[in-house]
Amino acid sequence: MGKYRSLAAPEEYISDFEGGFPDFLFDIEDLDVASEEVLKYVEMRLMAIADTVNRPLVIMLSGGVDSLLTLAVAARLEIDVQAFTFHWKGSDESDAEVATAKRAARTLGVNLHVVAPTQDEYLALVKSVIVRLETTEPWEVLAGLILFGVAETADGELPGSIFISSAGADGLFLGGKPFSPRGDEDLNLRSWTREVRSTLTSNFRRERFIPDFYERILGDESRHYKIWQTEQAVSLASRMHPVVVKGKQWDKDKLLLRHAAVKAGVPPMLVNRKKSPMQVSSGGLKAIEDLARRDLAREFEGRTYSDPLTEEMPLTLARLFLENLEGR
Repeated sequence: MGKYRSLAAPEEYISDFEGGFPDFLFDIEDLDVASEEVLKYVEMRLMAIADTVNRPLVIMLSGGVDSLLTLAVAARLEIDVQAFTFHWKGSDESDAEVATAKRAARTLGVNLHVVAPTQDEYLALVKSVIVRLETTEPWEVLAGLILFGVAETADGELPGSIFISSAGADGLFLGGKPFSPRGDEDLNLRSWTREVRSTLTSNFRRERFIPDFYERILGDESRHYKIWQTEQAVSLASRMHPVVVKGKQWDKDKLLLRHAAVKAGVPPMLVNRKKSPMQVSSGGLKAIEDLARRDLAREFEGRTYSDPLTEEMPLTLARLFLENLEGR
């Protein structure tokens, strides 16, 4: 049995619940109806959180449509929230993301805080997160670093903050995953169901790569709320026909969430931009590359044909591999 079964819970491990996932009904086939149902769910989820916790609320704003939708609904409900965005100034993608976040926050009337560490500050964050998570796996370290960096800043201004992320939507609606329909509709719907259930089985469970990830980063897992990781969200997703999720040809990624976000007040030009995973879009991966190049330039100063700060990545990888071989 999972730990939570409430709209006010930080997250629910649906894959661990007795009975597992609901049957997929696919009874909602109209995009406007589907969008209204999505908005109702996000409204109920946010109100449940706001009514339960008596602490400052922080929305993790990435510039992607999932978090833009959450922010827009919170603004429409006049819930007192602050938005925080993580930014690495050496990344063009992160620059674009921050520009989107600023435009959205300004339009919606929400205060935005941009967390933009220097190289030395970023390195300190990396070291702290590696110690907390006891891993050097880049995907986990980068996810933890963004949350930890935001939490350090937020706690200085808003002590004891609750952090709200829009995580889980990709699993429910196959965001970022291409799906090619083949054969008749029944076959395609069965394939869609298998794909969604497989994704949720992997992600909506307690025993993941680092089960106590949020406890390690924040000290208390109840400080982090995932909008979309609830039983009600899974039930809602099970009713959505793929034509409202990804369009008539099943090829328009996040169509449903984009449509709902516009209904909630997000400018259309902001919801249609392509976005990478937060570890990339925040500039996190680029930041680690920049730090690695800086260290290599210092280590190999005067002993290389090319500059590690500017050389092509394959040459940098070859340099690291050969250096590692020499030390074995």
